[in-house]
Amino acid sequence: MLRPIQNFVNIFFRKSRNINNEPINKVSLIVIIIVDLFILFNVFAGLDDISTWYLSPSQQYPCYSPWQTYQDNANVDRDFQIISDTFKNKNKGEETYPSQNEKHLGNVSSICVNFTSLQNSIIIPNNQEIFNTIQEKEQKINALENSNINIRNQYDSTLLEKIAGQPKNLSINEVEAQKAKQELEKNNQTINNLKEEIKQLKKDLLATPQASEFISFLDNEIKFNEVKKSYQNATFWYPSIQITFQLIFLLPLIFISLFVHNLSVEKGYGLMSLMSWHLLVIFFIPLLIKIF
Repeated sequence: MLRPIQNFVNIFFRKSRNINNEPINKVSLIVIIIVDLFILFNVFAGLDDISTWYLSPSQQYPCYSPWQTYQDNANVDRDFQIISDTFKNKNKGEETYPSQNEKHLGNVSSICVNFTSLQNSIIIPNNQEIFNTIQEKEQKINALENSNINIRNQYDSTLLEKIAGQPKNLSINEVEAQKAKQELEKNNQTINNLKEEIKQLKKDLLATPQASEFISFLDNEIKFNEVKKSYQNATFWYPSIQITFQLIFLLPLIFISLFVHNLSVEKGYGLMSLMSWHLLVIFFIPLLIKIF
């Protein structure tokens, strides 16, 4: 078992550093190795580029991930959440589909194209204004809640000062104890009013024709299951497609190098034999890595 391996290693090194059975000098060998590494780097770069020729599952079915997230979301507010994501990620998706189809092999799912088209249709000035109003009111709520936290902290400190008998003029707190409760109640009432307004605005936004049509599309289990099944099938086959394209790139290079090497050995072209041998080794390295 060890002898065949040892013989192969001996042949490999002999062919890699000899011309017509004469060893080449170290300087030339170093130069050849540097050139080998440069070529090998470019071969791997080419293979990496070729691996992206065919659309990946996420590119073919870009709607699967957000749709799956929507399906898994048990939150009662999930409809508004996906509409909110639409406004936050606007101008993405549909515009890139034509360029993807031109630059890559394969096509984007027609269901996903429809998904994005319906999603983008929501982004009109009237709906955008409603969404912006919701965000503004949510920001006001956050500001009031932060204010309540500060008031409570100051209220607690004021009580401690009062217990300790510290004079009011020496207090470091802006809110007096007797005013804290009144301020908190006022803020809480404002927060409740804002939440009711936001609740109504969300209903108004979801009731728009564009949002209603999109939500209805999302609730279509048949279309979702079709996308899910296709995505899983594409995910299974994608590695095989990638390595097939890479082999189409590598195998001709290997056969050409092998043909030139055998011809050079037969004709006694030492330098050509050495160069073709190194190229053959370089092309075999990524092939073996890909196979493993």
